[in-house]
Amino acid sequence: MKKNALYLILFLLSQSAFSQKVLEPSQLKGKVKSYSSYEVSPDNPKQKLRLIDSVTYDKQQNISTAFYFRRIGNKIQREKHIHKGDTLIVYSCSCSQITALDQLEKDFKIQDNKTFQNQPQRYTTRQPTQFVDYTVFDKQKRVTLTIAYSASGYKRKETKYTYNHSGKVIQEESRNGEGKLIQKITNRYDQKGNLVEINDSTLRSVNIPIPTIEKSTFQYDSKGRLMRESRYRDFVLYADYQYSIQEDKNSQSFICLDKISNTSSIDSTIYYGLNRTRLKKVKQNIEGIDEIITFDYYSDGLLKTESHFDKADNLNSKTFFTSDKHNNPYRKQVYQTVMHYNSSNVLEKTERKLSEYQIQIEYYR
Repeated sequence: MKKNALYLILFLLSQSAFSQKVLEPSQLKGKVKSYSSYEVSPDNPKQKLRLIDSVTYDKQQNISTAFYFRRIGNKIQREKHIHKGDTLIVYSCSCSQITALDQLEKDFKIQDNKTFQNQPQRYTTRQPTQFVDYTVFDKQKRVTLTIAYSASGYKRKETKYTYNHSGKVIQEESRNGEGKLIQKITNRYDQKGNLVEINDSTLRSVNIPIPTIEKSTFQYDSKGRLMRESRYRDFVLYADYQYSIQEDKNSQSFICLDKISNTSSIDSTIYYGLNRTRLKKVKQNIEGIDEIITFDYYSDGLLKTESHFDKADNLNSKTFFTSDKHNNPYRKQVYQTVMHYNSSNVLEKTERKLSEYQIQIEYYR
Protein backbone atom coordinates (compact mmCIF):
# COMPACT_ATOMS: atom_id res chain seq x y z
CA MET A 1 0.00 0.00 0.00
CA LYS A 2 1.43 3.33 -1.07
CA LYS A 3 -0.05 5.45 1.67
CA ASN A 4 3.21 7.18 2.58
CA ALA A 5 3.36 8.74 -0.86
CA LEU A 6 0.43 10.90 0.19
CA TYR A 7 1.82 12.21 3.42
CA LEU A 8 2.35 15.74 2.08
CA ILE A 9 -1.08 16.11 0.56
CA LEU A 10 -2.85 14.54 3.52
CA PHE A 11 -1.11 16.99 5.81
CA LEU A 12 -2.35 19.87 3.70
CA LEU A 13 -5.86 18.49 3.50
CA SER A 14 -6.01 17.90 7.23
CA GLN A 15 -5.79 21.67 7.53
CA SER A 16 -8.90 22.01 5.36
CA ALA A 17 -12.42 20.70 5.59
CA PHE A 18 -11.34 17.46 3.94
CA SER A 19 -11.05 15.89 7.38
CA GLN A 20 -14.06 13.73 8.27
CA LYS A 21 -14.47 15.42 11.63
CA VAL A 22 -16.94 18.28 11.84
CA LEU A 23 -14.22 20.46 13.35
CA GLU A 24 -10.52 19.97 14.04
CA PRO A 25 -9.73 21.33 17.55
CA SER A 26 -6.23 22.31 16.41
CA GLN A 27 -7.77 24.71 13.85
CA LEU A 28 -9.68 26.79 16.37
CA LYS A 29 -8.64 30.42 16.68
CA GLY A 30 -9.00 32.71 19.67
CA LYS A 31 -9.31 31.93 23.38
CA VAL A 32 -11.85 29.13 23.16
CA LYS A 33 -13.64 28.07 26.33
CA SER A 34 -15.73 25.29 24.79
CA TYR A 35 -17.27 24.10 21.58
CA SER A 36 -20.00 21.65 20.65
CA SER A 37 -20.93 20.40 17.19
CA TYR A 38 -24.33 18.97 16.32
CA GLU A 39 -25.83 17.21 13.36
CA VAL A 40 -29.12 18.95 12.61
CA SER A 41 -32.02 18.06 10.39
CA PRO A 42 -31.30 18.97 6.74
CA ASP A 43 -34.90 20.16 6.46
CA ASN A 44 -35.07 21.97 9.80
CA PRO A 45 -31.73 23.36 11.07
CA LYS A 46 -33.32 24.17 14.45
CA GLN A 47 -33.88 20.46 15.09
CA LYS A 48 -30.75 18.88 16.59
CA LEU A 49 -30.37 15.20 15.74
CA ARG A 50 -27.29 14.28 17.73
CA LEU A 51 -24.25 15.66 19.50
CA ILE A 52 -21.05 14.92 17.55
CA ASP A 53 -18.27 16.59 19.55
CA SER A 54 -18.08 18.53 22.78
CA VAL A 55 -14.81 19.93 24.16
CA THR A 56 -13.93 22.24 27.06
CA TYR A 57 -10.63 24.10 27.51
CA ASP A 58 -8.84 25.76 30.40
CA LYS A 59 -7.47 29.29 30.03
CA GLN A 60 -4.14 27.92 28.77
CA GLN A 61 -6.08 26.25 25.93
CA ASN A 62 -5.43 22.74 27.22
CA ILE A 63 -8.34 20.33 26.73
CA SER A 64 -10.09 19.60 30.03
CA THR A 65 -12.87 17.27 28.89
CA ALA A 66 -14.02 16.00 25.51
CA PHE A 67 -16.80 13.88 24.08
CA TYR A 68 -16.72 12.37 20.57
CA PHE A 69 -19.33 10.54 18.53
CA ARG A 70 -18.17 8.40 15.58
CA ARG A 71 -19.97 6.13 13.16
CA ILE A 72 -17.69 3.26 12.11
CA GLY A 73 -19.48 1.17 9.52
CA ASN A 74 -22.76 0.17 11.11
CA LYS A 75 -21.45 0.73 14.63
CA ILE A 76 -21.64 3.84 16.79
CA GLN A 77 -18.52 4.62 18.79
CA ARG A 78 -18.67 7.10 21.68
CA GLU A 79 -15.72 8.47 23.62
CA LYS A 80 -15.38 10.58 26.73
CA HIS A 81 -11.99 12.20 27.46
CA ILE A 82 -11.00 13.34 30.94
CA HIS A 83 -7.70 15.15 31.59
CA LYS A 84 -6.29 14.75 35.10
CA GLY A 85 -2.88 16.34 35.54
CA ASP A 86 -0.44 14.59 33.21
CA THR A 87 -2.88 11.76 32.43
CA LEU A 88 -5.60 11.48 29.81
CA ILE A 89 -8.35 8.95 30.52
CA VAL A 90 -10.54 7.85 27.61
CA TYR A 91 -13.77 5.95 28.22
CA SER A 92 -15.13 4.40 25.02
CA CYS A 93 -18.04 2.20 24.10
CA SER A 94 -20.06 0.94 21.16
CA CYS A 95 -23.31 2.17 22.65
CA SER A 96 -26.41 3.98 21.53
CA GLN A 97 -26.84 6.06 24.70
CA ILE A 98 -24.39 8.65 26.00
CA THR A 99 -25.33 7.72 29.57
CA ALA A 100 -23.45 4.43 29.10
CA LEU A 101 -20.18 6.38 29.16
CA ASP A 102 -21.10 8.08 32.42
CA GLN A 103 -21.91 4.71 33.95
CA LEU A 104 -18.62 3.25 32.70
CA GLU A 105 -16.71 6.13 34.30
CA LYS A 106 -18.61 5.68 37.56
CA ASP A 107 -18.12 1.90 37.78
CA PHE A 108 -14.53 1.63 36.51
CA LYS A 109 -11.88 0.54 39.00
CA ILE A 110 -8.37 -0.70 38.21
CA GLN A 111 -7.87 -4.34 39.24
CA ASP A 112 -4.76 -6.44 39.91
CA ASN A 113 -4.27 -8.76 36.95
CA LYS A 114 -2.98 -11.45 39.29
CA THR A 115 -6.53 -11.86 40.55
CA PHE A 116 -7.91 -12.30 37.03
CA GLN A 117 -7.31 -16.06 37.03
CA ASN A 118 -9.48 -16.36 40.13
CA GLN A 119 -12.44 -14.78 38.36
CA PRO A 120 -15.18 -17.07 37.05
CA GLN A 121 -14.75 -17.58 33.29
CA ARG A 122 -17.73 -16.72 31.11
CA TYR A 123 -17.40 -17.96 27.56
CA THR A 124 -19.15 -15.86 24.94
CA THR A 125 -18.83 -15.12 21.24
CA ARG A 126 -19.67 -11.46 21.80
CA GLN A 127 -16.84 -8.97 21.42
CA PRO A 128 -16.24 -6.49 24.27
CA THR A 129 -17.83 -3.10 23.63
CA GLN A 130 -16.44 -0.98 26.49
CA PHE A 131 -12.84 0.06 27.15
CA VAL A 132 -10.80 2.46 29.25
CA ASP A 133 -7.43 3.80 28.09
CA TYR A 134 -4.86 5.78 30.07
CA THR A 135 -2.23 7.98 28.39
CA VAL A 136 0.54 9.55 30.50
CA PHE A 137 2.50 12.62 29.31
CA ASP A 138 5.81 14.10 30.45
CA LYS A 139 6.51 17.80 31.05
CA GLN A 140 7.08 18.30 27.31
CA LYS A 141 3.59 16.83 26.68
CA ARG A 142 5.08 13.75 25.04
CA VAL A 143 3.39 10.38 25.49
CA THR A 144 5.48 8.19 27.78
CA LEU A 145 3.02 5.43 28.67
CA THR A 146 -0.29 4.06 27.42
CA ILE A 147 -2.34 1.44 29.24
CA ALA A 148 -5.43 -0.25 27.83
CA TYR A 149 -7.94 -1.68 30.29
CA SER A 150 -11.07 -3.73 29.94
CA ALA A 151 -14.28 -2.30 31.37
CA SER A 152 -13.84 -4.61 34.36
CA GLY A 153 -10.50 -2.91 35.21
CA TYR A 154 -7.98 -5.52 34.07
CA LYS A 155 -4.96 -4.43 32.08
CA ARG A 156 -5.00 -5.61 28.46
CA LYS A 157 -1.89 -3.91 27.10
CA GLU A 158 0.82 -1.49 28.23
CA THR A 159 3.20 0.45 25.96
CA LYS A 160 6.23 2.51 27.07
CA TYR A 161 7.86 5.15 24.86
CA THR A 162 11.50 6.29 24.90
CA TYR A 163 12.74 9.51 23.26
CA ASN A 164 16.11 10.83 22.09
CA HIS A 165 17.52 14.26 22.93
CA SER A 166 15.61 15.75 19.98
CA GLY A 167 12.28 14.54 21.32
CA LYS A 168 11.73 11.81 18.72
CA VAL A 169 10.51 8.32 19.65
CA ILE A 170 13.36 5.81 19.44
CA GLN A 171 11.69 2.82 21.10
CA GLU A 172 8.24 1.43 21.89
CA GLU A 173 7.81 -1.64 24.09
CA SER A 174 4.40 -3.27 24.46
CA ARG A 175 3.44 -5.94 26.96
CA ASN A 176 0.21 -7.83 27.46
CA GLY A 177 -1.78 -7.93 30.67
CA GLU A 178 0.49 -10.64 32.06
CA GLY A 179 3.59 -8.50 31.51
CA LYS A 180 4.92 -10.52 28.57
CA LEU A 181 6.71 -8.56 25.83
CA ILE A 182 4.57 -8.79 22.69
CA GLN A 183 6.04 -6.04 20.52
CA LYS A 184 9.21 -3.95 20.33
CA ILE A 185 9.69 -1.14 17.83
CA THR A 186 12.95 0.77 17.41
CA ASN A 187 13.36 3.86 15.23
CA ARG A 188 16.56 5.30 13.78
CA TYR A 189 17.01 8.86 12.51
CA ASP A 190 19.65 10.66 10.44
CA GLN A 191 21.46 13.83 11.55
CA LYS A 192 18.66 15.98 10.11
CA GLY A 193 16.04 14.19 12.20
CA ASN A 194 14.50 12.24 9.33
CA LEU A 195 13.22 8.77 10.18
CA VAL A 196 15.42 6.37 8.20
CA GLU A 197 14.64 2.95 9.70
CA ILE A 198 11.92 1.19 11.67
CA ASN A 199 12.42 -2.27 13.16
CA ASP A 200 9.31 -4.00 14.45
CA SER A 201 9.46 -7.31 16.30
CA THR A 202 5.94 -8.56 17.03
CA LEU A 203 5.00 -11.80 18.74
CA ARG A 204 2.94 -13.94 16.36
CA SER A 205 0.83 -15.24 19.25
CA VAL A 206 1.28 -16.04 22.92
CA ASN A 207 1.84 -19.68 21.96
CA ILE A 208 4.46 -19.02 19.24
CA PRO A 209 7.67 -17.56 20.75
CA ILE A 210 9.20 -16.67 17.36
CA PRO A 211 8.28 -13.05 16.47
CA THR A 212 7.53 -11.57 13.07
CA ILE A 213 10.33 -9.20 12.05
CA GLU A 214 9.23 -6.14 10.07
CA LYS A 215 11.73 -3.59 8.79
CA SER A 216 11.13 -0.37 6.85
CA THR A 217 13.82 1.95 5.47
CA PHE A 218 13.37 5.50 4.17
CA GLN A 219 15.46 7.81 1.98
CA TYR A 220 15.01 11.58 1.55
CA ASP A 221 16.13 14.35 -0.77
CA SER A 222 18.02 17.48 0.29
CA LYS A 223 14.70 19.15 1.23
CA GLY A 224 13.74 16.35 3.60
CA ARG A 225 11.04 14.92 1.31
CA LEU A 226 10.49 11.16 1.27
CA MET A 227 11.99 9.70 -1.92
CA ARG A 228 12.13 5.95 -1.30
CA GLU A 229 10.53 3.44 1.03
CA SER A 230 11.44 -0.25 1.31
CA ARG A 231 9.66 -2.80 3.49
CA TYR A 232 10.84 -6.22 4.62
CA ARG A 233 9.09 -9.06 6.44
CA ASP A 234 11.28 -11.72 8.03
CA PHE A 235 14.21 -10.26 6.03
CA VAL A 236 12.43 -10.66 2.66
CA LEU A 237 11.71 -7.51 0.61
CA TYR A 238 7.98 -7.32 -0.17
CA ALA A 239 7.44 -3.64 -1.01
CA ASP A 240 9.74 -1.07 -2.60
CA TYR A 241 8.52 2.38 -3.65
CA GLN A 242 10.41 5.28 -5.18
CA TYR A 243 8.81 8.70 -4.95
CA SER A 244 9.40 11.83 -6.99
CA ILE A 245 7.89 15.29 -7.11
CA GLN A 246 7.32 17.36 -10.23
CA GLU A 247 6.46 20.97 -9.58
CA ASP A 248 6.08 24.32 -11.26
CA LYS A 249 4.92 27.74 -10.15
CA ASN A 250 1.37 26.69 -9.25
CA SER A 251 1.33 22.90 -8.86
CA GLN A 252 3.01 19.83 -7.40
CA SER A 253 2.66 16.23 -8.59
CA PHE A 254 3.58 13.28 -6.38
CA ILE A 255 4.67 10.26 -8.42
CA CYS A 256 5.20 6.72 -7.14
CA LEU A 257 7.27 4.04 -8.88
CA ASP A 258 6.68 0.50 -7.66
CA LYS A 259 10.17 -1.00 -8.00
CA ILE A 260 8.93 -4.58 -7.70
CA SER A 261 6.23 -4.45 -10.36
CA ASN A 262 8.03 -1.67 -12.29
CA THR A 263 4.84 0.37 -12.60
CA SER A 264 4.54 4.11 -12.14
CA SER A 265 1.54 6.23 -11.17
CA ILE A 266 0.72 9.81 -10.23
CA ASP A 267 -0.73 9.56 -6.73
CA SER A 268 -1.74 13.19 -6.47
CA THR A 269 -1.40 16.65 -7.94
CA ILE A 270 -1.91 19.83 -5.91
CA TYR A 271 -2.81 23.11 -7.59
CA TYR A 272 -2.30 26.39 -5.75
CA GLY A 273 -3.61 29.91 -6.05
CA LEU A 274 -2.66 33.32 -4.65
CA ASN A 275 1.12 32.82 -4.86
CA ARG A 276 0.94 29.28 -3.43
CA THR A 277 -0.70 30.47 -0.21
CA ARG A 278 -4.07 28.92 -0.98
CA LEU A 279 -5.08 25.37 -1.87
CA LYS A 280 -7.10 25.47 -5.10
CA LYS A 281 -7.51 21.93 -6.45
CA VAL A 282 -6.33 18.40 -5.71
CA LYS A 283 -6.30 15.45 -8.08
CA GLN A 284 -5.53 12.19 -6.31
CA ASN A 285 -5.66 8.43 -6.63
CA ILE A 286 -6.10 6.44 -3.42
CA GLU A 287 -6.34 2.67 -3.64
CA GLY A 288 -7.12 2.91 -7.36
CA ILE A 289 -9.95 5.46 -7.00
CA ASP A 290 -9.54 8.77 -8.83
CA GLU A 291 -10.94 11.92 -7.27
CA ILE A 292 -10.75 15.66 -7.84
CA ILE A 293 -11.30 18.13 -4.99
CA THR A 294 -11.71 21.86 -5.55
CA PHE A 295 -11.76 24.70 -3.03
CA ASP A 296 -13.44 28.12 -3.24
CA TYR A 297 -12.93 31.00 -0.82
CA TYR A 298 -14.68 34.10 0.41
CA SER A 299 -13.09 37.47 -0.37
CA ASP A 300 -11.51 37.53 3.10
CA GLY A 301 -9.72 34.24 2.39
CA LEU A 302 -11.94 31.94 4.46
CA LEU A 303 -12.93 28.61 2.95
CA LYS A 304 -16.36 28.79 1.33
CA THR A 305 -16.89 25.46 -0.47
CA GLU A 306 -15.17 22.14 -0.97
CA SER A 307 -16.33 20.04 -3.96
CA HIS A 308 -15.57 16.41 -4.80
CA PHE A 309 -15.63 15.11 -8.39
CA ASP A 310 -14.99 11.70 -9.93
CA LYS A 311 -12.47 11.16 -12.74
CA ALA A 312 -15.17 11.97 -15.34
CA ASP A 313 -15.60 15.40 -13.70
CA ASN A 314 -19.01 14.49 -12.25
CA LEU A 315 -19.79 16.29 -8.99
CA ASN A 316 -20.27 13.82 -6.13
CA SER A 317 -20.59 16.15 -3.15
CA LYS A 318 -20.21 19.78 -2.16
CA THR A 319 -19.74 21.26 1.30
CA PHE A 320 -20.51 24.88 2.25
CA PHE A 321 -18.91 26.61 5.26
CA THR A 322 -19.85 29.71 7.26
CA SER A 323 -17.45 31.20 9.85
CA ASP A 324 -17.70 33.64 12.77
CA LYS A 325 -15.65 36.78 13.44
CA HIS A 326 -12.83 34.64 14.88
CA ASN A 327 -12.60 32.76 11.55
CA ASN A 328 -13.96 29.60 13.19
CA PRO A 329 -16.68 27.71 11.27
CA TYR A 330 -20.12 27.58 12.87
CA ARG A 331 -22.10 25.98 10.03
CA LYS A 332 -21.32 23.15 7.62
CA GLN A 333 -23.74 21.99 4.92
CA VAL A 334 -23.06 18.90 2.80
CA TYR A 335 -24.83 18.40 -0.53
CA GLN A 336 -24.73 15.23 -2.62
CA THR A 337 -25.40 14.87 -6.34
CA VAL A 338 -28.20 12.38 -7.02
CA MET A 339 -29.74 11.05 -10.25
CA HIS A 340 -33.52 10.92 -10.55
CA TYR A 341 -36.32 11.03 -13.12
CA ASN A 342 -38.18 14.31 -13.42
CA SER A 343 -41.88 14.75 -14.19
CA SER A 344 -41.16 14.18 -17.89
CA ASN A 345 -39.48 10.87 -17.05
CA VAL A 346 -36.07 12.26 -18.02
CA LEU A 347 -33.06 11.30 -15.96
CA GLU A 348 -31.38 14.37 -14.48
CA LYS A 349 -28.94 15.42 -11.78
CA THR A 350 -29.85 17.44 -8.73
CA GLU A 351 -28.06 18.47 -5.55
CA ARG A 352 -29.69 17.17 -2.38
CA LYS A 353 -28.72 18.30 1.09
CA LEU A 354 -27.23 15.22 2.70
CA SER A 355 -26.43 16.63 6.12
CA GLU A 356 -25.94 19.82 8.07
CA TYR A 357 -23.83 20.56 11.13
CA GLN A 358 -23.81 23.47 13.53
CA ILE A 359 -20.92 24.38 15.82
CA GLN A 360 -21.46 26.38 19.01
CA ILE A 361 -18.28 28.03 20.29
CA GLU A 362 -17.87 29.86 23.59
CA TYR A 363 -14.85 32.14 24.14
CA TYR A 364 -13.02 33.41 27.20
CA ARG A 365 -13.43 37.14 27.67
